[in-house]
Amino acid sequence: MEKKSVSVVTNCHICNILNNEILDKSINEWLIDHYSGEHIEPLSIAALTNRFNEQLLQYYFLKQHPNIDPTFDFEVLREYLQEVYLDNDDHIDSKLFSIGNSIIKHFELDPIFLSTRLVAPHTMQHHLQNCLAIRPDKLSSEESLHVKFLQATEFAHKILQSPLDIAINNGLASADTQIDIYIKDITTGEMRPIKEWITKISKGRVI
Repeated sequence: MEKKSVSVVTNCHICNILNNEILDKSINEWLIDHYSGEHIEPLSIAALTNRFNEQLLQYYFLKQHPNIDPTFDFEVLREYLQEVYLDNDDHIDSKLFSIGNSIIKHFELDPIFLSTRLVAPHTMQHHLQNCLAIRPDKLSSEESLHVKFLQATEFAHKILQSPLDIAINNGLASADTQIDIYIKDITTGEMRPIKEWITKISKGRVI
């Protein structure tokens, strides 16, 4: 008689997901690398949680539609589910709501089921620190500043993208308009792209 493999149930929600082969356990290696910052640029627990949840959504989508190639970004679906079903945000971006709602209806997905599958940042922190027993490396002041500027720039782009899209749709900006953030030296009046500025910080140069 063939024996069936029995999943080990733990008090860690993420370990249970991996033990049940919902996601491959190799994702632990990815989490370790990006949390410890030993071999690659570190990511915050929030960012790691988001990427993990997007992998979960992809799994459940393909389970329901095994022969369909998804035509959307799972980051958009995750953001939609979080804002509408978890955060209950009354000020959800109209474009995000429209796209997320279209995805749900077109592929006949169950948003309540999917939203309850997502893990929370504190669950990720527990898994990283208690199950994988890792702590992020202490960054140097230059590296820490580099990471913070990258995160701030990414956030600024997300905030600016929506009004830019509106401007493009209303003919107030050309379709190839892009967001570029500059830093101004008040002494010389010189304007430098923030990406250039961040690169110099990461290389330890004096600005």
